Amino acid sequence: MDDTEFQIHLNKQLKLIFHYLIKQGASRQDAEDIVQDAALILIENIDAISPEKVQSWLFRVSLNRYYDLLRRNKVKHRASLELQLFEKIKQGLMPEEVLVQKEISEEVINALEKMPKRYKEFLILKYIFDLRYKDIGKIAELNTGTVKTVIFRAKKVFIDIYREVQNEQG
Repeated sequence: MDDTEFQIHLNKQLKLIFHYLIKQGASRQDAEDIVQDAALILIENIDAISPEKVQSWLFRVSLNRYYDLLRRNKVKHRASLELQLFEKIKQGLMPEEVLVQKEISEEVINALEKMPKRYKEFLILKYIFDLRYKDIGKIAELNTGTVKTVIFRAKKVFIDIYREVQNEQG
């Protein structure tokens, strides 16, 4: 692969990761910073990473950076959710509807936070980022059957945890 092909391929991967981070809840600025950092780290370590693993490596580095950011800014993340709900009020939803949506959103977030990291990532890739099993397999370096199994198990764990969260709050 020559430099031009590599740059085109790298740009595609970085755009995909950028959009994934946005769907994960990262701000545009944070997503840009994370992607830029991941690209710089890739360039610094390009000799140590095999070409077929670049995509999964970039995803892993970017996700780890994002999770570090979330840990540092957990309060800020909750405030973002509050702001989204406030926007719904401005769009004409009744306060009661917003409160119900807020409660459901908090229950979902609490359930996701209690899940094992791997299961959480797979559910987000599948249901929030809307990736195909094949694409998730490429990112995680797993075959499609294994991805389906992990997602099936993750859904079961999520349902159990979600029910616990509902009982705690109810």
